[in-house]
Amino acid sequence: MIRIAYLLVLVACCISCKQKKQAKHFEIKVANSPSNARIDSTNKKQDSLFHNALDHVFTLIKANSNNTFDKSFSTAQDNHQDHNLKVEVKLGYLFSQRYKNLLIIGASNLETRIYIYNSDGTGFNQLITKKYSNYSFPIFSIKDINADGLKDFLVNWYPASGCCRRNIYDLYLSKTDKTFGKEITLVNPTFYSKERVIRGVTYNHPGLASLYKFKWNKLNLDTVEYIYPNLKDTLQLSYIKSSHKRYSSSKSRKLVQLKSLPKEYRTVLEIDYFKSYDLKDIKAISKNYNN
Repeated sequence: MIRIAYLLVLVACCISCKQKKQAKHFEIKVANSPSNARIDSTNKKQDSLFHNALDHVFTLIKANSNNTFDKSFSTAQDNHQDHNLKVEVKLGYLFSQRYKNLLIIGASNLETRIYIYNSDGTGFNQLITKKYSNYSFPIFSIKDINADGLKDFLVNWYPASGCCRRNIYDLYLSKTDKTFGKEITLVNPTFYSKERVIRGVTYNHPGLASLYKFKWNKLNLDTVEYIYPNLKDTLQLSYIKSSHKRYSSSKSRKLVQLKSLPKEYRTVLEIDYFKSYDLKDIKAISKNYNN
């Protein structure tokens, strides 16, 4: 009888252990999100490196019994420096106190990839995947950029080539359904959270670049105005305010002439770049500008 009882206890323990292991199982899914993007890569070695790192991340999460997770680690496939990978993992209430997200940032010597998932308790839904060249020096941050109470994901990077000032931000705005809105890309922006507006400078040479002002409308940006040099005025530096992005001599457009820049643009980060032209430049540009 004692032996039978011992066997029954042993079987019960095995069943209990198996159930606990099953409770740790979860699946990884790709959500139908407008911000979801596939990573296109022709470098199979890099792909393998990142995929192995992701497998390791989810192995660590399965073994973790806490509701939050914050860890950094490095991996290497061989002695080649391009095949080393640094990984940063954050699991928790990153964007809202109502639900958890998983953020994975992996960086090799060649590129940086980001992966963002939300958690539904039984698995992880992939929301965002994106790749950046390390030559663009990507910087990542989490903050409420449109003042709606939800934190958003920002990537600040700078292209490796181009003619003009181009400090770029990719914005991924959090939605109440636990996903993200479509990617918003801004050039040379300055964020004014209290006003819920963005002012900045468009991508072009000084004398042709415009100042812009956008206002948040939930997850979208409405254009308020553009301001650019008045190419018709070759006697003094003056400006044109319009709802259109670039200078045009078209009479059908409503244009407002300004003798000076509005004070609200003085704190725009790239204002010195915008103003780095003189009357001689305006005269030269106006001769060749026919729009």
